[in-house]
Amino acid sequence: MATPAQQNALISHRVGLEHFSNGVVRKVLRHLSEVEADVTNALHRGGDIRTKAKLQKQLQVIHDLQKEGEQVLRGIAEEGLSSAVLAEAHFLDDFYTEGKGPSQLFDYPSASTLVAGALAEPLANKHLEAWIRKLTNDQIREVNRQIRIGVTLGEGIDTVVKRLGGSIGAFGADSVWARSKRSAETFVRTGVSHVSNQAHKIFIDNNADVFAEWVHVSVLDSRTSDICQSLAGHVYDRAEDVEWPPLHPACRSTIIGVPKGTSAKSLKFDTFEDWLKRQSPAKIHQILGPARSRLYLEGKIKADRFFNNKNHMLTLEELKAQNKGVWTRAFGNDN
Repeated sequence: MATPAQQNALISHRVGLEHFSNGVVRKVLRHLSEVEADVTNALHRGGDIRTKAKLQKQLQVIHDLQKEGEQVLRGIAEEGLSSAVLAEAHFLDDFYTEGKGPSQLFDYPSASTLVAGALAEPLANKHLEAWIRKLTNDQIREVNRQIRIGVTLGEGIDTVVKRLGGSIGAFGADSVWARSKRSAETFVRTGVSHVSNQAHKIFIDNNADVFAEWVHVSVLDSRTSDICQSLAGHVYDRAEDVEWPPLHPACRSTIIGVPKGTSAKSLKFDTFEDWLKRQSPAKIHQILGPARSRLYLEGKIKADRFFNNKNHMLTLEELKAQNKGVWTRAFGNDN
């Protein structure tokens, strides 16, 4: 269990899921661009909307277009998330048997059971349908708001369309459409993490008599969040509540089960400290910043002391307050 090859396979799998999510995101963004084009064309076809009746009629047309788009968006998301679950199922066939395929030691849920179970588990208290509905309703509300503002200001259709497209100074990054796309991308990336982890959890729950402990495994690089840095390599025993990822938007972490008779400590999945030790001073400076990296590189503070009991990185003021002597020796009394 947890040979170097397995550890590499697990990290590669998590990174592979991130790459997979890129493809789903591209499909979602392409669809949202089509919705944007449909709404823009509807505005141009509708002509003058400065009377109340014409405005209400046009807003209804635009509302219906976006609601039609919601159904397509839901289909794209459901297909993508289901595929992520199937990828996790395929990974589980080999991971716990060191590449030897399914074993009679484990109870493997069917693919349909994994897909249904993973997609049924809410993400941040919302199911897939509710998330898609929220993304669409947020977009509808903001499109309506911008159109009404434009009408109130006496703007023509071309100006209203530009208003929906955002400010020139922000190159459209603040537009209704750009904000909607960013929200959808975050949902997809977090959703892929959620359903793949839920599929893994279902497998572990199905084999509760086989596993005794659980290990948090983080993808460690310059983009890793502080909570996943802090929890990397953390071992949960049966007395603890396991914090199943995703722990934040677009989280790449996962949990693995440790079979009975195997010591979790022997698995040697990287902690943040383990990973930092293999990095160059320049990389450590990039990750920790100047003050923390100096304390770490000079051997004054270990990596786990940079975090509070909620697994968030301490501010410099908090770090200084908790390590007054070390801080003073490193930076003097005036810093």
